[in-house]
Amino acid sequence: MAMFAAGELFKYLPKYKANPKDEDTITRLQLAAFASLGFLALNVKGGLGLSHALGYALGSPYQIPHGITSCLTLGHVVKLKAESSDEDAAQLARVAPFIGISKSNDDKKDATAVGDAILDLVKSLDLKTTLTEKGVGKDQVPVITKTATRQESGPLYDKVKQLVEKLY
Repeated sequence: MAMFAAGELFKYLPKYKANPKDEDTITRLQLAAFASLGFLALNVKGGLGLSHALGYALGSPYQIPHGITSCLTLGHVVKLKAESSDEDAAQLARVAPFIGISKSNDDKKDATAVGDAILDLVKSLDLKTTLTEKGVGKDQVPVITKTATRQESGPLYDKVKQLVEKLY
């Protein structure tokens, strides 16, 4: 359902931008949102992952709406996860055909293409922004990284810090 939802978001978000009063498009986006997390209590143990952790680290403390934090972080997180392990890359690569990407049978390449497609979608929707534009100083990078990772150092901390630095 989540992969179907990703495809629907890629299809209907541009349609919503073109006509935000189209009730069919609004309904399909609502159904896609539900499909992406509709069975959350039944199939997910633990947190929702790094993109959401970064969203919470950026949202309330810096008054950035959650949807915009996703625009800032999701594509970069997907690309980071594509490089982090073969298992993560394989899972992310599964999304490719649902969002119009032909699979190459190279999971890392395909997962990276998914991340790039997310960044391109955000740009096409005119939702691309930076932490600088949102008034978040670069001195906040360690705070954001620590909040998202619950760590003060280490390999994960370093990778997430590099990701956050890309958001400026």
